[in-house]
Amino acid sequence: MTGVDPGYLNAGLRKPKMGFTLVAGKEKLGVGFKFLLTPSEKFTKVIDENRLHRGYREMRGILTFILAGVAILLVISSCSTVPKGPLGPGELRLLRLEVPENGNLQTTVPYMVGIKFEADGHPEIRRVCFSWSGDNLRCVRVKNVRYGSDAGLEISVYAPEGQNELECYIEYVRDGKVIRTNSLTSFVNGR
Repeated sequence: MTGVDPGYLNAGLRKPKMGFTLVAGKEKLGVGFKFLLTPSEKFTKVIDENRLHRGYREMRGILTFILAGVAILLVISSCSTVPKGPLGPGELRLLRLEVPENGNLQTTVPYMVGIKFEADGHPEIRRVCFSWSGDNLRCVRVKNVRYGSDAGLEISVYAPEGQNELECYIEYVRDGKVIRTNSLTSFVNGR
């Protein structure tokens, strides 16, 4: 035991094993220290590593749950809200989009999407404009408009492939000017 500090052994530390190690990418050999592990220390090390990995898995599961919750809250809060309060003179306000088949639409079939609104009087509707996930705004003229307690209209659309967001608004005449309503959105899955 020459050359080993007796205080080192009395402190309960393991005895270092002298050995040769290759120094990072160089051709020289250097002297390094490796510690010998007893079988019980090896077993404890394996158990500690398993606990560590289990802890990571549990933490990842918790973080996944939290992130999914945040994503759901963002989707709910990002949906357009319908303004509350009384309508102004000649005002038209969109209430909801009625997409058939729960939004699961075939891409080769035209579907009638219902747009429900409330209006003060019978404002002249010029056109309905919509886009799929912000791409290419399309506007169509509307012929059949219902006013009253069940006010609404329908437009024919083809769903694009994949999951998309249908955004829609109406342009109407109020006080001699063309005005745009609030926008409504609905998610559609084209298959």
